[in-house]
Amino acid sequence: MGLSTAPLRFAVASPTCQPLGITEKTITDMLRTVAEILQEFANEERQKLDNFELKHGPTIGKMYEGLTSEILGRAIPEEIGLRIVSGVIYDDTGVMTGEIDCMLVEGKGVQVPYTSSFKWHIKDVICVFEVKKTLYSKDLADSFAHVRDVLSSYSRYIESGNAKGKVDLGSARKAFSMITKTIAPIHEDVGTLPLMEEMVYHTLVMEQLSPIRIVLGYHGFKSEYSFREAMFEYLEENLNKQGFGVGSFPQLIISENHSLVKGNGQPYCPPLRNGSWDFFLSSPENPAVFILELVWTRLQLKYSLGGLWGEDLLEEGFHVFLSGKIVQKEGRTSWDYQYKPIEKEILEEEYKPGQWKPVFLDQNQFVIINRLCSEGSEDVANTDFVKWLGDQNINVDSFVDSLLNTGLVAKDKNHLKLTTEECQCVILPTGEYVAAENNTGRLTRWISSRL
Repeated sequence: MGLSTAPLRFAVASPTCQPLGITEKTITDMLRTVAEILQEFANEERQKLDNFELKHGPTIGKMYEGLTSEILGRAIPEEIGLRIVSGVIYDDTGVMTGEIDCMLVEGKGVQVPYTSSFKWHIKDVICVFEVKKTLYSKDLADSFAHVRDVLSSYSRYIESGNAKGKVDLGSARKAFSMITKTIAPIHEDVGTLPLMEEMVYHTLVMEQLSPIRIVLGYHGFKSEYSFREAMFEYLEENLNKQGFGVGSFPQLIISENHSLVKGNGQPYCPPLRNGSWDFFLSSPENPAVFILELVWTRLQLKYSLGGLWGEDLLEEGFHVFLSGKIVQKEGRTSWDYQYKPIEKEILEEEYKPGQWKPVFLDQNQFVIINRLCSEGSEDVANTDFVKWLGDQNINVDSFVDSLLNTGLVAKDKNHLKLTTEECQCVILPTGEYVAAENNTGRLTRWISSRL
C-alpha cells in the first residue's frame, strides 16, 4: 500500500445548511479557536489532577471523567438543551451496557436511585466517551470492547423494529458518493451494488445514525509512531475475530496528543484507493479539533445548526493507518485489512494544518462541472460529449476519471452527477478555474482572502 510522505488531505463532507448569524466581524477559524481553548484548559486541569495525591483507582477515574464532562460541556451550544451524564445505556430488549463514563444525550433518562448516574435509552444518546487516565496497549482491548457495546445496543434497537419515523440518510448517501465516486441508489436498491460498495454503504448508514464513540486517554503514547504500532499489534491479534468489522471501530481514539480517526464521512471522506477503503487514519493534530469536528458535525445534522465552523479554511492532515476491503473466503464475507508501517522520521516531521483550497480545474473540466451545476447531469456516452473530447484528442475514460478525482463528481451508470449541495465554479482574476462546495460560504471566504 503506497503512502504519501506528507499528511494526506482529502474531501470533508460539508455541513448542509447555511451559517446563521455570521458577520464579517465574527467570522474566524472558530473551530480551531475553541479547540485551542479546550486543549489549554484540559492540559491545565489534567496537571492539577495528576498532582492531586490520591491512590484510589476508581476515584481517580471519576476525576478524569468529570474533567471530560466539563470539557464537553464547554463545546456544546447551550441553546439546544443537551445534557452530559454518566451511567448505562439500555435498549428495548432489556439489555444494558456497562458503565459509560461520559455521554452526550437528548430527551429524558431515568436517574439511578441514590446516585448521580442515569439509565438512558440508546435512541437519545448522541456521543459516548470511554475515559482513561492513561491509554496504553493493555487498555486498548477493554476500551474497544466497551464502546463496541454501545454499537451493539443501537443495532438491537434497529432490529427490534421500534425505531419510528422516516430517517434522512442524505449525509450517509453523500459520504458514499464522495468515498466510492458512485451515486448511491435508492435505499431499496442498494443490493444491486457490487459487494464492496454495498458493505461501505451499510457501514456509512450506521455511522450516521449510531452514537459517536470516542476513547479518550489523557496520558499515553508519546509519539504517533508508537501509538500506531501498539494499536496494530492489538488489532493483529483480534482482526479475525467477530466484532472487528469496520463499523465496530470507534470514531476516535486519543492517546495523549495523538489520534486515530475514522474516515466515515462524518465528516472525513477518504476515497477508495485500488478497491480499498482507507477508513482509519492517524494524526498529530490537536485532539480537541477531532472531538469538535465529530460532535459538531452530528449536532449540525440533527439540529441544523450553522456558523459553528467560522471561516473553516484550515484542513487536518492524516496518515493512513488501516485500509480494508471485502473478501469472500469459504462462503464467508469479511473485511480484509492492510497496514503498512510509516517510517518514524516521516511521522515526526513538523506538523502544520493545511490551507483549504478549492479544486483547480483545466478549461474542459471547468466546462463540464459548470454544466453539472446548471443541468444536474452529463451523459458520458452521449455522442456529442464523446465527439467534443475526440476533437481535442482527449480520452473519454481518462477525462471522466479526472472529474471523479476532484471529489465533486460521481457516476450514476453513464451519467456524471455532483456530490455537492451547492457547487460553484469561479474564474479567478489570474485566469485559473476553480470549483468547490459553497453551501457554507467557504469558497466565497477563500476568494475574499485571496483578494
